[in-house]
Amino acid sequence: MLTGRARIASLAAALAAVVVGVFSAGPAAAEPIPVHGLTDDYPAAVGSIDATVIQYSDWDSQNAWTPRLHITGWAADLLHPAANGVQAWVQLTVNGSWNPFATATNEGWAVPRPDVQRVYPTTGPNQGFDITVDAPQSGRFTFCANMTSPYAWRVSAPFACATVDVPASAPTYRATLSTTSGVVGAPVSAAVTGSLGGPASLQWLTEPPTGWRPTAVPGATTDTYTPVVADIGHNLWLASTRRMSAERVIQVWSSLADVPFPIPINSTRIAGDDRFATSVAVSRQAFPDTASGAPVAYLASGTTFPDALSAGAAAAHRHGTLLLTRPESLDPRVAAELVRLHPATVVVAGGPAAVSEAVVAQVRALPFAPTVVRVAGPDRFATSRAIVADAFGSAIPSLFLATGDNYPDALTAAAAGASTGQPALLTDGWSPGLDAATAAALSSWATSHVTIVGGTTSVSNGIYSDMLHAGITVERAAGYDRFDTAAKLASRLGPTGRVYFATGFGFADALTAAVLAGRSPAPLLLSAGGCAPLPTMQVLLDQQPGEGIEIGGNPAESSSTSFWSLTC
Repeated sequence: MLTGRARIASLAAALAAVVVGVFSAGPAAAEPIPVHGLTDDYPAAVGSIDATVIQYSDWDSQNAWTPRLHITGWAADLLHPAANGVQAWVQLTVNGSWNPFATATNEGWAVPRPDVQRVYPTTGPNQGFDITVDAPQSGRFTFCANMTSPYAWRVSAPFACATVDVPASAPTYRATLSTTSGVVGAPVSAAVTGSLGGPASLQWLTEPPTGWRPTAVPGATTDTYTPVVADIGHNLWLASTRRMSAERVIQVWSSLADVPFPIPINSTRIAGDDRFATSVAVSRQAFPDTASGAPVAYLASGTTFPDALSAGAAAAHRHGTLLLTRPESLDPRVAAELVRLHPATVVVAGGPAAVSEAVVAQVRALPFAPTVVRVAGPDRFATSRAIVADAFGSAIPSLFLATGDNYPDALTAAAAGASTGQPALLTDGWSPGLDAATAAALSSWATSHVTIVGGTTSVSNGIYSDMLHAGITVERAAGYDRFDTAAKLASRLGPTGRVYFATGFGFADALTAAVLAGRSPAPLLLSAGGCAPLPTMQVLLDQQPGEGIEIGGNPAESSSTSFWSLTC
């Protein structure tokens, strides 16, 4: 899901560039420590403590210049492999005390460690742990790691120990950044005072304010760093590290700078309590005038995606709305919206398995007595062709083509079709060539230009080639994932002053985006939950829209929490 340089696979791996030589040779050297006199319910723990760094921070107000131990390693329970990387705890104890001074759980546990999985293939890929905790004392002392398995809820014997030498006083070294608010493309430098007692290696790090682990920026090892798009929404600082001995590795973090989103966007969220209510909210936004209503309303299943995808662009072309329904019954909120808009025609998209005859009967019984027409075919592809032909007629010079086997690319194709007045046609993109029925439809419509939305894994090269051989001009808007494909299509459409957003991890919210795109043309970009993938962020910077409309999500969320404030 994560794009760009948003996250390195493991913090332990990332800090290897910062603390050279601290890591152990690897998991092959680890052996189980015998647990004499204990039953098999106790974890049979193996693991190692790979690195221990003594950290001092110039920006952590709660721990300013208090020595903290940053400890990374790995652990596995050979007796209960299914527990590994799930809920197991790694506890650190000092000088044999069984009162743990640190525990790795949640984000501190289950760091990807493919090297461990190669040696212990049954333990899973996420056996790393990452702990940062106040040093329990100064001076030289030994601490050990124990493991608690959720299957046993008992503490293992120590599986690894390490010795550290914490200075009695903090170093005099300080690094202050030239700004507290960085800008993409503008260098940030560090002014250094004091010394770590010898040469120190430098490393810039970033971390979003939401609690992810720090990430070392590859190659950023001087006292100057220029923020990039991937840093938007992240905190930025410089780490200076000196290895004084095997037991004393000192790391000092500089003052902090953030890299805020640089463009003011007026944010609006359109959402309901569920997908059906969201479709109503979108419809009300697109058609606020109850007296005028809407000439036509399309009704499609909200539990599956294919029929609504073609229906969205078709509804936009006919200046109508699209509402979602459950297959077996008409949602009362959707029924109320139909009454408010009182369209002369209601088009039911899909067959009875998608929208039942019971729903059709409920629509026909509404007080404004609409004409109800079902447009369907024997499968999703035939239904798509039928919807396109019904709405756009017999001459369709240009259209968008997307796979009907999955939804992400088709979501943005539907919105693009609505924005440009073109259909969004679904095909079996995994087929090695263009199927006869789609070829016949394109021929009968005299289609001369097709924009394929999605890469070759979505719509095959065979389909592309078959259309070329049929004399059709074919373009492909494709990226390396769904977010990049949406961004590539948005770039083709060009800036409109507005952009629509919906999550890329589900289809429900974005299905009705085409209704808005038809009323006020703009591209649809996909978000990744609470953050903007790198391609999405790049389009925003390139096009600089003044308005962003987020479809779906929590209707109570403030616009100040808009996902584009953070690159992921």
